[in-house]
Amino acid sequence: MRRIITVLLYLLWPFLTDAQKACSYTEYDNYLQTTHPGLTERYASLAQTLLNRQQASTTPSSNLFGVAAPVDAAVPDQIVIPVVIHIITPNGGKVVTDDQVRAQLEALNRDFNARNSDLANVPAHFASLVANPGFRFELAKFDPKGKATTGIIRKQTSIQNFVMDDRVKFSARGGDDAWDSDQYLNIWVCTLLNSIQGYSSKPGAPKEVDGVVLNQSVFGQLDTLNRYYMGRIAVHEIGHWLGLKHIWGDGYCGDDGIGDTPPQKTYNKGCPSGEIFSCGASAHGDMYMNFMDMTDDVCMYMFTLGQRAAMRSLFEKGGVRHSILAGSGLSGKGQQDNVDNPYPEIPAVRTLSLFPVPSQGQLTISITDGSFLPGRKAQVYNSLGQVSLSFLLNNPQQQVNISSLRAGVYYIQVEGGAYKAARFIKM
Repeated sequence: MRRIITVLLYLLWPFLTDAQKACSYTEYDNYLQTTHPGLTERYASLAQTLLNRQQASTTPSSNLFGVAAPVDAAVPDQIVIPVVIHIITPNGGKVVTDDQVRAQLEALNRDFNARNSDLANVPAHFASLVANPGFRFELAKFDPKGKATTGIIRKQTSIQNFVMDDRVKFSARGGDDAWDSDQYLNIWVCTLLNSIQGYSSKPGAPKEVDGVVLNQSVFGQLDTLNRYYMGRIAVHEIGHWLGLKHIWGDGYCGDDGIGDTPPQKTYNKGCPSGEIFSCGASAHGDMYMNFMDMTDDVCMYMFTLGQRAAMRSLFEKGGVRHSILAGSGLSGKGQQDNVDNPYPEIPAVRTLSLFPVPSQGQLTISITDGSFLPGRKAQVYNSLGQVSLSFLLNNPQQQVNISSLRAGVYYIQVEGGAYKAARFIKM
């Protein structure tokens, strides 16, 4: 009985507190740890592993505090995250459109690449801490079975309003099952009750519930009458999914574990201005324009260098999110359903050898099985299936200059000869 009461309190807490509160991350995390035995110990183990990696490093750039990037060369400058959007609509409810989905992805790619024009509003005393996290979010092109997909799933439900009990994440409970969180970022869009605008799991959560839930009222950038119309509830929640705490550390003048975010008493709301000194230890007060505070969308517009390093460290070898880098959500093979496939299946398959991988300036293509014929056309495709480079293969071992390509995952397809598309990473 005590456990049931505790769970109910976690679920109802957002309704008993400030009605304008935008994020229920802390309450949801407590709920998960209460309902999943052993999860608290798992979080502690992951935290200790990260600490051990930091202490074992001999280079200062692997420290999470105030640095620009992790040192692991396998982490590309631009980390691409395959996204699946589960849109759960109550019977007769308002439909979330594809335009809203596109607008939300635009918002994520704007803010996680420091392309937002309101960065000009960052006060001078925080300007040197502004970071470009270097994440790009793309709708998945292939589902976990290798079949082509739009990355958008739509389902009707009899549930009018969801709460933080994770029903939205299970088909048998009125929602939709998660895709493998080692390969995808799952985002559920639904109607959430009252003050819950969104909530997120943190790294290490059970795979079947790992992801972000967003109230459809704050999803996208189309409802300009909403104070959260810029898609930044999703930016905030994905910050949690990438391991960031709230900027106040979820405690009175708490610690978020990031060295370049100043301490503050609690969350800010609305649209503050000037310097606010809620905790006495910082020179310029609260960083209320940080995405991990709770101000209105128009008044949050920055991540710090320390936050960038913390998020990207998850993708280093051994990191909780590392498997996404090699995932098949954007590049796997499958039967295409009205989606152009730059890598069609071919009956007989010969293998291209590529080296070095990862590569920066020169990539060598090697064909050593005796099937080489000069003059074959080769094309390099990016993860969107767009042709990024074309050339002719004139030698069985040929160097290709790829210095003009942006960092990311690419595929080389050679016409004729039944060659399998070969994958490489451009650093």
